[in-house]
Amino acid sequence: MLEHRREEIGLTTSETIRNDDHHIKRLTKQTTAASDLMTDLTKKMRNDSKFIKMITFLTLLYASASLTVVS
Repeated sequence: MLEHRREEIGLTTSETIRNDDHHIKRLTKQTTAASDLMTDLTKKMRNDSKFIKMITFLTLLYASASLTVVS
């Protein structure tokens, strides 16, 4: 009877390990996808930042030139 119980516990443990492995793999895929999205978002934000800096610089030049001409 004890031997039968040990086999049941062994099978249950084995099934639990397989289920955990499946969940870990799925979680890893989801984490990788989220990381890829964050990387893409960061690149887009960096490009937007460059664009805003360029517009600010051009506005500064235009405003300075306009004030110089008016004076």
